[in-house]
Amino acid sequence: MQFLLFQQSKSLLINIFRRKKRNNRIVFWFSLTGTVWCMPFIGLTSSNQIVVQSYGSEQIVTVIGSIVPTETWTHIATSYSVTNGIRLWINGTFKNSSSSFVYYSSNVTNTITIGNKPNAASSCYTKDINMTQFYGKIDELKIFSRELNQTDVSRLANLSLS
Repeated sequence: MQFLLFQQSKSLLINIFRRKKRNNRIVFWFSLTGTVWCMPFIGLTSSNQIVVQSYGSEQIVTVIGSIVPTETWTHIATSYSVTNGIRLWINGTFKNSSSSFVYYSSNVTNTITIGNKPNAASSCYTKDINMTQFYGKIDELKIFSRELNQTDVSRLANLSLS
């Protein structure tokens, strides 16, 4: 999947079902097409906490949430705006946010790789996310070109998990 990521508000929702495996980390990446640059956008820490990150002002901005349980569906929602920074919800409940920042856009088409790191990527900005494959199921990926609020996320999480 390819799309442009400019300095506009955006939101992403996804359902994940994490299997009981060691080193279960990456959910998906954004990478620049035709280059070796990449950065995981959503993944798990070594203690299986959800991590959402982005690139702003020449540094990685990270938001860490709660531990993602195994063998059950978990709804993850994240949004970005210049005003609110990154915000994270798990199963419709707000968990954490960053301070405001300006997203550093590549200004070229970006590719999303789901479940593993892009094959061509040799150098990736990972920060708190381990560079290993995701073991489990992924369902209902939704990308919005606007910032979602608590009401939007709660409604969509309840629809997804019911």
